[in-house]
Amino acid sequence: MKEKMSFGNAVASCFSKYFTTNGRARRSEYWFFYLFIVIISLCYVILNNIFKGLAYPVWEETTVDLCNTAMTVFYWVLEVVLLIPFFTVTVRRLHDRDDNGWLAILLCLFPNILKAIMFFFVEGEGKDFITSGDLSPNEMAGIVAPMILFMLFWKAILIIRIVLFCKPGTEGPNSYGPDPIRIIEK
Repeated sequence: MKEKMSFGNAVASCFSKYFTTNGRARRSEYWFFYLFIVIISLCYVILNNIFKGLAYPVWEETTVDLCNTAMTVFYWVLEVVLLIPFFTVTVRRLHDRDDNGWLAILLCLFPNILKAIMFFFVEGEGKDFITSGDLSPNEMAGIVAPMILFMLFWKAILIIRIVLFCKPGTEGPNSYGPDPIRIIEK
């Protein structure tokens, strides 16, 4: 007999197991939580763009800059709040496949660290440096090439994650715990 896990149950499960890496997570728990993160991210982008559209014609530039900074800080707080349960559900999903949870560092944390570095470079001092027009083609290539490599690496990790986490977990108990889907009747 299989017990169904709904979207709400999956999100609640991930937040209730915020720091828990022990045990196993079924596919629906992982993918529903991933969908939840995508929905939250889209809502943030939409609200941020609406906010910017309303703010620019009305407010002074310093107020807009302050609000943009506040939205950026809010984004990174949101990233950290969602990254922890996403990391732990990733570890538990790997456990369901009887894989080592340390692989989650490569699949989850490392791309987000690179994303943060790229964000601060593109949005921070690096943005002024790139758009200044003072760069030679070789200097520009030296900046753009790592960005392209990062994007290719990030896409490769995404493809690996999709293939790895779409596969079913091991049936029955494994070295990380009982099967989260099948209820074994005695």
